[in-house]
Amino acid sequence: MFRNLIVNDIRKNKLISITIAAFITVAAALTSVAVMLGVNMFGAIDNMLSAAKTMDFLQSLRSRTPAWRSFKCCLSSILRERRL
Repeated sequence: MFRNLIVNDIRKNKLISITIAAFITVAAALTSVAVMLGVNMFGAIDNMLSAAKTMDFLQSLRSRTPAWRSFKCCLSSILRERRL
């Protein structure tokens, strides 16, 4: 029954049916390209982070000893003042 309705609709409106089919095909192609680009991007980010050998945030703060020490001293003085 549904098949007869679809076939009759395609016979009556060929141009509209072809246009809708073309838009559906283009939408499916664009969706698949977007998924492929997303997967490729996440793979590239993963490879970049493993190649860069990034440090942990706290390790990067501790590696800069003058800034880390000044921050540590400032924090300890603030905590001492609050205890009084």
